[in-house]
Amino acid sequence: MRSAAKHFFATVAFLFVILWLADNSLAQGNNAISGFVFGLENKPVPSVTVELQDDLNRMISRTETNGAGRYNFSGLGRGRYNVKVFPIGTGYQEQLREVEITGIGMSGSGGAETVQQNFNLQLKPNSTAVANLKNNVVFAQDVPKEAQKIYEKAIDDLKDKKREAGIAELKQSLEIFPTYYLALERLAKEFIEQQDYKNALETANKCVGVNDKSYECWYVIGYSDYKFKNSEEAAQALEKAVLILPNSVNAYFLLGVNQRQIGKFEAAEASLLKAKKLTATPISDIHWHLALLYTNNLKKYKEAIQELELFLKAKPDFDETEKVQNLIQRLKEKLKDEQKSN
Repeated sequence: MRSAAKHFFATVAFLFVILWLADNSLAQGNNAISGFVFGLENKPVPSVTVELQDDLNRMISRTETNGAGRYNFSGLGRGRYNVKVFPIGTGYQEQLREVEITGIGMSGSGGAETVQQNFNLQLKPNSTAVANLKNNVVFAQDVPKEAQKIYEKAIDDLKDKKREAGIAELKQSLEIFPTYYLALERLAKEFIEQQDYKNALETANKCVGVNDKSYECWYVIGYSDYKFKNSEEAAQALEKAVLILPNSVNAYFLLGVNQRQIGKFEAAEASLLKAKKLTATPISDIHWHLALLYTNNLKKYKEAIQELELFLKAKPDFDETEKVQNLIQRLKEKLKDEQKSN
């Protein structure tokens, strides 16, 4: 009897380990968290430390923002993470955001998810760097004190992850002062994070009506229109975004995707190549969309092969690697046939 019981529990334990390993393997490797760190006037803040933490605030990895203010963490599993910015020596305050990866990604990217998390840093009070930074502000408004007080409370609540209260307070500040630029911009970004693209689009349009130099709001318009499959409108908004922030990888990437969808293939190639050039580390989505463009639209098979090979390098754990390798082989055969016929 004891021998049978021992065997039973050993079998159960073994099956539990197998199931755990299977589930854990599904959660590994293909996801990413990336974004930009901005300061005053939505200017990128380069060379600041960004730390990725687990949900217990233990460090997983560290990186630095590039010249465009961009950071990237890749090869991540599903779950909750913290991203913390340490802007040492800049006059800005540290900032922490919670990010959740669910594993639901863009179509055509192997089911991986790239979560976009941008940071808009706030100045430290009574800092010697504050006066110099504040002198650079171009857009200014005379905001009613009551509206400003409610807005500041909203920002504090959002920092404390009281999102529902923060959004309600942003709306309240806008009831007092409907053209409150900072409130409109922040509310538009909050709607995007909630995937409420209808309200994000409406709010961001009001925002650029107040200040048409807002990169954040033009990007929100472009992203929302992209989600609504309004590719023409999305491309127009994103063209304005890249004029304001020429080093924006995300804006150039999304612009290229939308230009391809409306048949502007050469423009799409230029935008996607610009996004590729601006990245400090390879981004698989950029290589994938360039490969689609070269294969299906521009018939540049040599370039398509190169981008697919780069895609596999950037995504070594891609679960359909064999299919991509087969596609590369077929494109090589097509290229040979072309060369023979010429």
